[in-house]
Amino acid sequence: MKNLLLTVILLCFCLPFVKAADQKMILISTNETDLILQVAPNGRLYQTYLGNKLVNESEFENLSWNIQAGTDGSVSTRGWEVYPCSGAEDYFEPAFAIQHNDGNMTSIFKYVSSESKKLDNNVTETIISLKDDVYPVEAKLHYVTFAKENVIKAWTEIRHMEKKPVTITQYASNMLYFESPRYVLTEFSGDWAKEVQMSSQDLKFGKKIIEELEKVSCVECLSALEVKGNFPYRVKGPSTPQAPVTDNDLCTQCEYCVDVCPTHAISLADEGMYSDPNLCIKCCACVKECPEGARTFDTPYTAMLHKNFSARREPEIFF
Repeated sequence: MKNLLLTVILLCFCLPFVKAADQKMILISTNETDLILQVAPNGRLYQTYLGNKLVNESEFENLSWNIQAGTDGSVSTRGWEVYPCSGAEDYFEPAFAIQHNDGNMTSIFKYVSSESKKLDNNVTETIISLKDDVYPVEAKLHYVTFAKENVIKAWTEIRHMEKKPVTITQYASNMLYFESPRYVLTEFSGDWAKEVQMSSQDLKFGKKIIEELEKVSCVECLSALEVKGNFPYRVKGPSTPQAPVTDNDLCTQCEYCVDVCPTHAISLADEGMYSDPNLCIKCCACVKECPEGARTFDTPYTAMLHKNFSARREPEIFF
């Protein structure tokens, strides 16, 4: 009986320590900034701190995961969840919204594991694995810190193993929480001879969406981005000499094109009017002045011009 009582007492003393150990803290930091995440007793991951680098590790003990109450103020044991999903108890816009193949629109990610590794003396990568304990849906949060530059790069991978398709209506690369009385958005815009013009504006309450340019990860990738107004007038690189051609069914061989050509590239040949592509400067004077409309400039290049520049269209995106 005494042995049983001693065992029960030991368990009672051990439980608080086990609970505290479960509240794992994950430190993501640069030389100037700390981002601290904490696993709560409910198994979910919360942001407990984002700000200037903390001096002493003892300060971590004063951080609490439930620093923020619910949006309706009725529940105090909530926090800033690192990757909140749709259907949970908070009314804020979620980072991830999914409708499972059974129609349920709720998911809750819980902490599984985390690992950090130094890529070099300046760069560290932290990967955090989360998982829904009801549905086979997983998330991997990636954080890459650049210590000297004071930059934290973040993105998220989502994976599901449900047997039927699911519908994803919201997918954020990350969810960070800031707490400051004032925020300023700095933007860069440009025009000819006015490149990289910087402007700033106060961010007011509400939502401001900054569209991400997909497919563009380097300067060489810009050709893959197809937007109106983003077509070059002249294709870069070597080109094959070209000249206007004559429709012999319309041509009367009046030789008016010979007279208007500034480089004397046109002559009358046995097969009709001939244009020397090595002399032609593509001024298209012959095309404009031919009284019969027999001269045309029919090349893939001109087809592109007709397609993209037949009407004035302002570029949607400037680079």
